[in-house]
Amino acid sequence: MLGLGIAFLQKQFQFIKLDEANYYLSTAPIEINWWTIAVLNIGTFFITLLFLLLPTILVTRITPIKALRFE
Repeated sequence: MLGLGIAFLQKQFQFIKLDEANYYLSTAPIEINWWTIAVLNIGTFFITLLFLLLPTILVTRITPIKALRFE
C-alpha cells in the first residue's frame, strides 16, 4: 500500500524531479497498471496458500501410532 501510495502521488504531483542534463524528462514518469497489480496479488495469495496447505496435508497422513513406533 505504501508503494502504491507513493506511485499515485508521483503520478499526480510529480514530486520526483530528474536532472535534465542527464535525462530527457524533467520528472520521473510512472504508469499504474491495475491489471498487473491484481494478477501479482492473486498469484502471491495462491502460492502462499499452496505452501501453507502442502505441509498440512502431509502431516494429516501421519498416524500417531506410526509416529510413536519410531521412538
